[in-house]
Amino acid sequence: MLNVLLCVESRIYGQGLSMLLRSSDRFDEVSTTYCLDGLASNLDRACADVIVIDAAICAGQAGHQDVVRSPFDLARGRPVVVLGLRDGEEDVLASLEAGAAGCVTHEHSIDELINTIEAAAAGELLCPPRIARRLQERLAALASVKAQAAILNRLSQKEHFILSLLEQRMSNKQIARHLGLELSTIKNHVHSILVKLRVSSRTEAVSLMQVANS
Repeated sequence: MLNVLLCVESRIYGQGLSMLLRSSDRFDEVSTTYCLDGLASNLDRACADVIVIDAAICAGQAGHQDVVRSPFDLARGRPVVVLGLRDGEEDVLASLEAGAAGCVTHEHSIDELINTIEAAAAGELLCPPRIARRLQERLAALASVKAQAAILNRLSQKEHFILSLLEQRMSNKQIARHLGLELSTIKNHVHSILVKLRVSSRTEAVSLMQVANS
């Protein structure tokens, strides 16, 4: 059986949820705290296997990912399940990207919450197929960016600098004057950049650098 620590905003909500979880034979201990400041001390005392954090408790923080990142940092490796999200893909995805091991929206039932907690404790992620698809798309996009960044590593330090000048829309002549080099030398460097990056124009080279650095 599992030990769970609830971190929720409302005391009534926390007490009710704690009673519901305790009524299940799948949990050994359910502890509750009502602020992030007390999360670390309660985590040690409760010996929690999973933390369930109410998204509303961090509503005043700067960004949505802070809702998860702050308790995730405090959790010291324990899985964090985010509770009470709107049933929208962006909030769920932002939580997962910030480090959540599971998400439960307003539309989910107590049984789905229990299943999500158990899955998180087992190192598994329960999510709707559409969310799994979006995660796959984001991972593919991240892999593409990493591949582009690796291509940029083929450039020498001087070629990196010349590429940054190309981004500023400087012509070969302007770059030559700026660096105090012959025009033919700059043309050779630009040609080398295009070859190494496997692109056919200066615009494509600049676009690749911008994507890789975004």
